[in-house]
Amino acid sequence: YRIIYPSLKPLESWIADLRERIKFFANWISAKNLPVKVWLPAFTNPLSFLNAALLTAAKNSDMMIKDLMWEHQVSTLDEKYIFEAPQEGIYIRGLYLEGAGWDRTNSLLTDPEPLKLITSLPVVHFKPVIESSIRGIYNCPCYYTSKRTDEEGNSLELFSIDLKTKKGKGHWRKRGACLLLCDST
Repeated sequence: YRIIYPSLKPLESWIADLRERIKFFANWISAKNLPVKVWLPAFTNPLSFLNAALLTAAKNSDMMIKDLMWEHQVSTLDEKYIFEAPQEGIYIRGLYLEGAGWDRTNSLLTDPEPLKLITSLPVVHFKPVIESSIRGIYNCPCYYTSKRTDEEGNSLELFSIDLKTKKGKGHWRKRGACLLLCDST
């Protein structure tokens, strides 16, 4: 069952996760529109989805995809209060922070709470821009699961997200701070 998509979940949790994925895509198909908040972990190839969304943004603005990049803005709102899609880009939900915490009030990476290994990240706005204006960031790698390398030692990093921080990049690298699409429970 683990060959269908990367997962460290036990079988019972994996089946529940698969049902949620099917439900997500069934709702999307019946709505015939992109969901207000896209559950990125539902995709077996999330990078392809993000590239397709960036390509759509490029076409809509008569630009070439190579001229655009994603700017990432973590919402201060709870997911249940986001009812409309953004004017530009997409809202992404379902990301987890490992090795770091999140300060919702100031929208900053923080050290994690004691004994809390994984923290849910609020909804992230992926906004297509020509050049990002965000400074003081940690380029946070994102992995499907907490397994970061394959058997040959190659990185399994999918993409990275720029997250605001007051601490240096080295601090977060030493902590092993990263984003995960799937927790292991």
